[in-house]
Amino acid sequence: MLRTLLIGFGLTALAFTGPGMAAEKVHLSVDASKPGAKIDRNIFGQFAEHLGHGIYEGIWVGQDSAIPNTRGIRNDVVAALRALKVPNVRWPGGCFADEYHWRKGLGPLDKRVVTINSNWGGVTEPNTFGTHEFMISSIKLGARHTSQSMWLRHSAKRPRNGWNT
Repeated sequence: MLRTLLIGFGLTALAFTGPGMAAEKVHLSVDASKPGAKIDRNIFGQFAEHLGHGIYEGIWVGQDSAIPNTRGIRNDVVAALRALKVPNVRWPGGCFADEYHWRKGLGPLDKRVVTINSNWGGVTEPNTFGTHEFMISSIKLGARHTSQSMWLRHSAKRPRNGWNT
C-alpha cells in the first residue's frame, strides 16, 4: 500500500515538472472598434421562487394589504422589475414545480385548493399567487415570455404533461 502511494505521488510530481508546465508568453489584444457577439437579452430573465418570502410578501401581498398593490401584486416590486426591463420570468420552478398544478392557481382565491408542499417540510401553499396572478404579473412587468415549466414539467418523480393533467 505504501509502495503504491509513493509511486502515485512520484507520478504526480513528474506530471507537474514536465516540459508542458514551462511558462508560456501569452499575448491578448482587444479591438474596441469591432462589435462583439450579441448576447440574447432573454438570458437575463428572472426566477420567481416560493421559497422564503419571494412570492408571498415579496411579489404578492393580497388585495387587502396596506402595502400599495394592484390586484394583490406589489406596485414597488413591479416598478423595480420594470426598470430592470426583465425580459422573461420563470415560475414555478425547483421543487415547487414538481408539485404545482396550473389549474389549482385559477378561479376565485377563496375557492382554490390549499396544498401542502412536502418538499419544504410541510409548508402550506394557499395558491393565492397562482397561474392567473403569475400571468398578470408578467404582463405588468412587460415580460415578453412567461414560464415554460408551467406547461411541461419534468419531475424526477413522474414526468407529465401540464396541459391536461
